[in-house]
Amino acid sequence: MRHINGYLHLSVARPLYLTLMVVTLILPAPVVSLLAWSLAAAQARPAAAASRNAWPVALPASATVRLKQGGSLSGQLVALTPTALTLAVGPQRQTVAMAKVSRIDFQQSNDLWVTLPNGIRQQVRPIRGLSLPLDALPGSALRVDAASASAIVDLTPVLTAEQFAKLTHIPDVVHVLQRLQVAADGSLGLLVRPYGVQ
Repeated sequence: MRHINGYLHLSVARPLYLTLMVVTLILPAPVVSLLAWSLAAAQARPAAAASRNAWPVALPASATVRLKQGGSLSGQLVALTPTALTLAVGPQRQTVAMAKVSRIDFQQSNDLWVTLPNGIRQQVRPIRGLSLPLDALPGSALRVDAASASAIVDLTPVLTAEQFAKLTHIPDVVHVLQRLQVAADGSLGLLVRPYGVQ
């Protein structure tokens, strides 16, 4: 049965990736980034209810890193550890120590087209314009998965099982990382924006 499910997932995902590959030849880079983000958000949602120690959120392709001493760097966040982050700017990569980072802001969109878990492609918008703060996460609680344009968050240090159930009880919601704040002690604060069917 596992092989059948894997085949079905592959047969559904392959046309989406092929379409994305074709449009990269036609559309400008910002539009392609938004399409890739939408696809990643759609794929992140079905696993969102898995567990609070591996909660996926969509990771926008464009990030601005604000430095504690002033200034900023922009690019795609491709790696994150408790001690450093890596940004991709075109073919080049730049690593920055987390001790130098104040926060990371991610480019947001007011609507996304995603394929929902029921297979229907539909437009989703921010739910009531609200954002969800998640504070005091250890630096190791967030892992970037650049291949799927998502971040995996361990919420066990900050949410009980009941709180996590409330967070994920609404069907067809895609959560998108909006901001990552770095505290002086190295802990992380996340601001997550829920998108849903309106």
